[in-house]
Amino acid sequence: MLRLLRNFWWRRQIIQFSEDHHFKNTRIIFSKSIYLFFLIKWITHYPGFHLFFKGYLAQLEPSWRNIFRYPWASEHYTILFWMLLILVAIAIFMRPSFWWATLVFWIDINFYYLIVPVKSGEEMVINLMLFANIFISMDMSNLAKPLKTLGYQINNFAVLLVKIQIGLIYFVSGWDKLMSVEWRSGDAIRQLFLLETYIHPAFLSYQPPEVLALLLAWATILFEIFFIVLVFLKPVKKWIIITGIIFHTFIATFLSLPFFAIAIITSYTIFLKDETAKKILDMMASIKQLTTSFMKAQ
Repeated sequence: MLRLLRNFWWRRQIIQFSEDHHFKNTRIIFSKSIYLFFLIKWITHYPGFHLFFKGYLAQLEPSWRNIFRYPWASEHYTILFWMLLILVAIAIFMRPSFWWATLVFWIDINFYYLIVPVKSGEEMVINLMLFANIFISMDMSNLAKPLKTLGYQINNFAVLLVKIQIGLIYFVSGWDKLMSVEWRSGDAIRQLFLLETYIHPAFLSYQPPEVLALLLAWATILFEIFFIVLVFLKPVKKWIIITGIIFHTFIATFLSLPFFAIAIITSYTIFLKDETAKKILDMMASIKQLTTSFMKAQ
C-alpha cells in the first residue's frame, strides 16, 4: 500500500512538472523582476561608466561579448549604453519570451565585461539568473503536444535549477563560515564593525557583546547551510524567505552593499507560489488600468 502511494506521488509530480500552469505566473514575475533589477543597477552605475570604458575595457579586443570596443561603439558609447538599457526597459513590459531573454542576457554579458576587474557577488548572481531565464521564458504553447510537453519540462526544470543554485550559494557560503574559527567563535561578527570602508557610519563606534556576536555568527551559519532544505518545506518556506529578506536588508544597511542584497531578494521571486504570483500580476494590471483611465480623463 505504501509503495502504491509513493508511486502515485511521484507520478503526480512528473505530470505536474510537464504542465504549463505549474510555474506560469511565477516565471513572469521572475523575468520582470530580474530585468528591473538589471535596469536600476546600471542606471545608478552610469556616472562611473566612462571610467570603466576608458580603463580596463580599452585593453580588450572587439567581440560579440564586448561590442563597446568596436570603432563605431567607441565613438558613441554613451548612446549605445542607453540604447541597450532602453531594450531592457522594453523587455520588462513585454511577455517573457526566449528571444527577449536571450537579448537581455547578451546585453548583460557586454555590461559584465565592463567591470570584470571590480566585479562583485551580485554580477555573478544576476548572470546566472538571466542565463536560466532564457529557458524559463521559452514559450512552447503553439507547438505540437510532444514538443509542448518537452518545453514545459524545460521551463519547470530551469525554475528548479535556479532554486537549487540559490540554495547552493547559501550552502557554500555557510559551509565556508563553518570551517572558519573566526566565525565559529563569533569574532568575525565583531571584526565586521571595524570595516570602515563598508560599515555604515552609525555603527562605527559600536562593538557587540561576545554573546551577541556568537549568536549572530551561528544564526548566519545555520541559516545559510539549511536554507537549501528548509526553503522546499511548505510549513517553513514563508518564514525562511522572510528571514532571508530581513537578513539581506540588514546587510544592505549595515555593510552598505545594497545591490548584492537586492539581487538575492530579487531571486526570491522564483520561490513564489503561482497563485501568489497571479495575484501580483492582477494587481499590476489593475494599477495599469487605473493609470490609463486617469490619463485619458485628463
